[in-house]
Amino acid sequence: MLPKTENLRTAIEAMLKELHGSAGAEAVAGPIGKVFGEGLALGLSGVGSDGPAPPKAAAVFAAHELPKETRISGTGARLANVQVAPMRGDTLVFTVEGEGSAAPIVCASTAQRLVCKASNAKVPAGAHPFGSADEGAPPVLFAGGLHGDRGIFRADTGESLGTLSLVGAHVAVDGALSTVNWDEKGEAVHLVQKGKDEVVATRKDDRVHRMGVAYAWGDLFIERFDPELGHALFTRKLVDGKPEDTEVGRVVPFSGLSETNPRHSACRSGSATVMRVVGSGSESIAFHLDGRWFPPRTVAGAGGTLSCTASDAYVTRVVDFDGPTVTAWHCTVTKCEPWRIDLRAAMKNELPIAPSNVKHVQALEMGGKLGVVYRAGDQGGLRLRIARAEEFAGGVDTLVFDDLRDENGAAPSTLKDFRLLPGKGHAILLLATTAGVHAYRLLPSGAAAPAVVER
Repeated sequence: MLPKTENLRTAIEAMLKELHGSAGAEAVAGPIGKVFGEGLALGLSGVGSDGPAPPKAAAVFAAHELPKETRISGTGARLANVQVAPMRGDTLVFTVEGEGSAAPIVCASTAQRLVCKASNAKVPAGAHPFGSADEGAPPVLFAGGLHGDRGIFRADTGESLGTLSLVGAHVAVDGALSTVNWDEKGEAVHLVQKGKDEVVATRKDDRVHRMGVAYAWGDLFIERFDPELGHALFTRKLVDGKPEDTEVGRVVPFSGLSETNPRHSACRSGSATVMRVVGSGSESIAFHLDGRWFPPRTVAGAGGTLSCTASDAYVTRVVDFDGPTVTAWHCTVTKCEPWRIDLRAAMKNELPIAPSNVKHVQALEMGGKLGVVYRAGDQGGLRLRIARAEEFAGGVDTLVFDDLRDENGAAPSTLKDFRLLPGKGHAILLLATTAGVHAYRLLPSGAAAPAVVER
């Protein structure tokens, strides 16, 4: 910033000195002198721009330059079919389409490593992770709809678990599998563990619906409906002896939910668990900390990405409010507070590259900040901005991928699609390009680099 007129004079004189003797010196000296004189006549002094600084320098690649070590799958894979495990631990688990009609590729990502392996050949294409798993354990894959109507399979062995009406599954680190299936008559929920059937809820209860039952990390979650009190969520430890229910609290109703979107999802960070219950127009967020459940908090709206830390939870969405808008709810055990960023308003000084289509924007919480990846107009490439909500308008971009470059200069875009996935202490950015599906690792510091895929 140049707060004084003398500073402005000195800067212009220095620039003209640099230009002295060059072919363009005379061409620019006149216009600059004229503008400078008019500014002095108006009493203006030199000030810096209020707009954000240019994008930070980063390793920028076109499709043909992406390292082969970062490639997960072939050019035909569709990122819309990428599925993230609804019950997430410290490791992010997701599936990507295999080559052609091959079994899906299962990826496990941390802030340091990305390991991707093809699931067993017996697993059909399109199967997705479901339920929970201990750290390092392979997930159970569901083929077909939400409850695996085309089959349920172990990702490692390909073993078929039939087409049970499952409401949850858990894989232990030693490979032991537990599943919970729903009796269609509504009379019982059954735990199947290590080949032994054990009935864990036997009384007939017409207040329970399959959509209101979930199973994760050894805990059974059951919702019951009371005409006067509404929906209440209970949790039950599946242990020997008489099971006992612990009330978590009142949750939003589930009218209008489809069979393709799970009502329950959760994330774990260390010993903390956050359970999310999605309704038709709102959600409930419940915390399990220090050995106890806290009453659920309500979040307006439905959908978006859940992420959590040891004491906080975030639900982040990109919606269209007369243009792309990022909304996020920050929840603790005591309250949920909204954040909102109108991207075009926040980037008013950068309108040529500000996104105009909500489909060109994806966002996540990253380290208490908002991480936004967006396609920047026709010439700006794919950019990342990570900043706190109140500081987003003055944030600095990182240019992640220049999809308009090739060996001969400007060319049609080689970027077909992109997808942002939530991890603990990082995020994975998938790029579907003309060279295949590749992965970037993004960090809360703003660092972005291609992620080497271990097989």
